[in-house]
Amino acid sequence: MGAASDEYENLTKYIVAMITTASPFPTLRLERDVVLQGKATSNQIDVLWQFQDGMRTRLVLFECRAYASRLKQSAVHAWRGVVDDVSATHGPCEGVMVTATGYQSGAKAVAETYGILILELREPNDADVAGRVLEIRLQITMRSPYFEELTVEAEELFVEAGPRTAWSPDLSLRYADGTQLPLADVLLTGELAGFDAAPTPPHRVERLFEPAATLLDDGTAVAAVRRVSAIVGERQGDPSTTIIGGRDRLAWILKDTLGGACVWLTKDGKHHVT
Repeated sequence: MGAASDEYENLTKYIVAMITTASPFPTLRLERDVVLQGKATSNQIDVLWQFQDGMRTRLVLFECRAYASRLKQSAVHAWRGVVDDVSATHGPCEGVMVTATGYQSGAKAVAETYGILILELREPNDADVAGRVLEIRLQITMRSPYFEELTVEAEELFVEAGPRTAWSPDLSLRYADGTQLPLADVLLTGELAGFDAAPTPPHRVERLFEPAATLLDDGTAVAAVRRVSAIVGERQGDPSTTIIGGRDRLAWILKDTLGGACVWLTKDGKHHVT
């Protein structure tokens, strides 16, 4: 067996191993290059997968063909004979053929008639990905408000130090009716432009309270205030782009030739079924 065949068989075993991780059935055996005795002769099996399905043990036999042309019906007939021979001594087996180049119409007819699963395992081509969303680009621009030159007109001080004039997210206001809001919310309400507009330029905002509101610093009441003002605006960073997916992430496609179902396998070891 040539190096190319060995490589393709190893790839098939690797892909089967990936898929078994999502299978509800426990794998009992997954091996490459196995010889099984049939009723008539011994048979070389490229990849063997044995798993437990409830009380039943099931055996799946893979024939890997790294050929340059589509498989003919004679190849599928020959593989069917191997599966039948092994089934005669090991119980009913499921036969699977894997190739990179597809199957001729006669090969498809044999597979459909005798229940052989025929698959294509190869790199995706343009026809495979036509019309599919392969990549999502997210452009994120961070925009955040800022506060400067905070001034507080206090009617009554509850602590000796009085209210701080440096901005802090710990500052909040409690109204006479008991409602409490962060001071940032009080100052920013109605002041910022939407995200479809340019960042809000710096401007002074003033809020008056009648009756007086209580200014709290980290939950501690520090003053009764009649007026609070500050310069508010927005800062905007440079946009950053995040790419999710992409054609270059796709490694292989495993396609059911007769049924059309596909397993897409990515270079980071994930797989997606369509």
